[in-house]
Amino acid sequence: MKQAPAKYLNYKKYGTGTKFLLAFHGFGQTELAFQLFETSLGINYTIISIDLFFHGKSRWPVDELPVPTESWHDLLLDILKAEQIDKFSVMGYSLGGKLALTTAMLFPQRVQRIILAAPDGIYLNPWYKVATGTWVMRAIFHYLNDHPALLIRLISFFSRTRLVSGRLAKFAISQVADHNNGNSIYHAWVGFRHFTQNIDKVLQTVNQNNIQVTMVAGKYDTVIPYGKLHAFEKKCGSSDFVLIKTGHNSLLKKFHESLLENVRPHSG
Repeated sequence: MKQAPAKYLNYKKYGTGTKFLLAFHGFGQTELAFQLFETSLGINYTIISIDLFFHGKSRWPVDELPVPTESWHDLLLDILKAEQIDKFSVMGYSLGGKLALTTAMLFPQRVQRIILAAPDGIYLNPWYKVATGTWVMRAIFHYLNDHPALLIRLISFFSRTRLVSGRLAKFAISQVADHNNGNSIYHAWVGFRHFTQNIDKVLQTVNQNNIQVTMVAGKYDTVIPYGKLHAFEKKCGSSDFVLIKTGHNSLLKKFHESLLENVRPHSG
């Protein structure tokens, strides 16, 4: 049996459109997160839904963190060549938003549109900076993720002392509890820490290359509040803002449903 390479991006195609959309899911998901868009975005796009590292079938050695953006570029380039893709768009949800922005910065003259759904990467979460900013804090973060029960108690303490909101704490606890191996959080946060972009440079690149930006946000999202997303979108030269009455976890589903309303024939 042929052994899978140590560094590999797994993907699956959805939809039948003539344009191409590289899609990046959120934490704890896989490429299956974008399957539901086959009947909405998939009408105009062939969706290349990619497993992020430390998720699904994609592979990256955990002893080689953080992931260099140069390696991300080269692995994406392999996909583009294999699928004979020249121009393309990108879409990212939550953690995948950071990957979508990085991809746009690596291929600015080839990216036509950026769709961001409650994206990480528009503003720097102060807890992310604390957890990954220094080697000491990364070591502590690694220890806590090896001991999820302790991490949950710490998050609960932060909630009781109002260092984080109750809703955000509930979301964080659900993420830890749903993944018995807390290292998946550590690997994702530390592994992609070089993918944080300078937002002024992102705006400059987007506007210079006339890249269309679609920002999708949840009105009741406590993980990625919509206010700062809207402020970013307004600085883009060609953009639109979609605010949906939902929270963080249901945003992709609700966005798909809103798209379906526009593609269904109107009766009467």
